[in-house]
Amino acid sequence: MNQENVSLTAFAHQWILKNATNFQFAVDATCGNGLDSVFLAKNTTGKLFCFDIQEEAIQNTKAKLLQNHLHCQYQLIHDSHENIKQYIDTLSIDVAMMNLGYLPHGDHSITTTHTSTMKALDEIHKQLKGVMTILCYPGHAQGKIETQAVAKWIATLDSKQWTIETKRALHPDSPILYCLKKTCVDL
Repeated sequence: MNQENVSLTAFAHQWILKNATNFQFAVDATCGNGLDSVFLAKNTTGKLFCFDIQEEAIQNTKAKLLQNHLHCQYQLIHDSHENIKQYIDTLSIDVAMMNLGYLPHGDHSITTTHTSTMKALDEIHKQLKGVMTILCYPGHAQGKIETQAVAKWIATLDSKQWTIETKRALHPDSPILYCLKKTCVDL
């Protein structure tokens, strides 16, 4: 993970703390090496749900949580984020994070896809009552497709119900961070 990515991750954490309080339920939709899961676990008063399709990512996250002595209530889910509804169908989500792409230091041929990510975003959108961050990586082929799909999805959000902040470097292949805050609860 390069310095730019670390900075975007740190920015996402700071942005969440500034825009959300008292998270009862949080989701790390792509737990990877556990950095976002540790952050969410430190700030969640209820339950944290961590998803990843790779067993290596689940084990990395579990180790990070234990290493940080985080004994909050969490569930590590070895499944795609697109299946989120199967696990948290009736809960309101306070905070959700997605750090898309591939597992750093893992198999780079295994990536999140625009298809699974769009399904996950649609499900999270239905249950989200707080904030969400989405970190996209257009620097690889699947990441470029996924980033375009995420941007199109965000463009469909009602500006009366959402505030959106975007952070990215000037280079077109640089990672892009979307920070979304729900400002109006659906009627």
